Amino acid sequence: MKYIKWYDDKVADIRVGSQMPAGEGWEEVSQNWKGSIGDKREWFDDKNLIPEAVRIEKGIQKDNRGKVYNINDCTARIITNLDEELKEDETKIAPLVNEPYQKFDKQKNKWVIDTEKKELAEKEKVTAEKRQRLSTIESRLDVIDIRRLRPKEAIADGTATDEDLLNLKRLDDEKASLKIEYGTINELLKSA
Repeated sequence: MKYIKWYDDKVADIRVGSQMPAGEGWEEVSQNWKGSIGDKREWFDDKNLIPEAVRIEKGIQKDNRGKVYNINDCTARIITNLDEELKEDETKIAPLVNEPYQKFDKQKNKWVIDTEKKELAEKEKVTAEKRQRLSTIESRLDVIDIRRLRPKEAIADGTATDEDLLNLKRLDDEKASLKIEYGTINELLKSA
């Protein structure tokens, strides 16, 4: 014979034997009884376990199994057990594909593009590109200053050739152009 003991409306113990175990609260069930320790009393109909699909269909058990997503950071986790509740900050709705700037709109119950974050990221990207360009300009200006030394020395000692004069003019023009670009970018960064 098979015997079960309930505690807190759950199967707490199962015993098989020829006679009822000692102590209070034991019930005899049929030999082909199919419950397990931890099963809830409401899952049984006249001591027979109601099939899982029927329990879910009738709302006796909740089925949130599958992938769920954190609405704050889009991270996923897997729910594998029946009756496991979604946390307050979780949804079964999958985030947008290939969209790093999104948020979950609770009122619309869907993921939407977070335009504020997206615009801020774009602005930060442009700012970083401008700073990189400033660094490149500074490096190029240093190179120009070094390259200008030879033609300037040649002019100073009177040995400058036409090529020296042409190189100096070209370097001076490039330097002036880069300084204008540098100033423009710098002003844009200050006003941003």
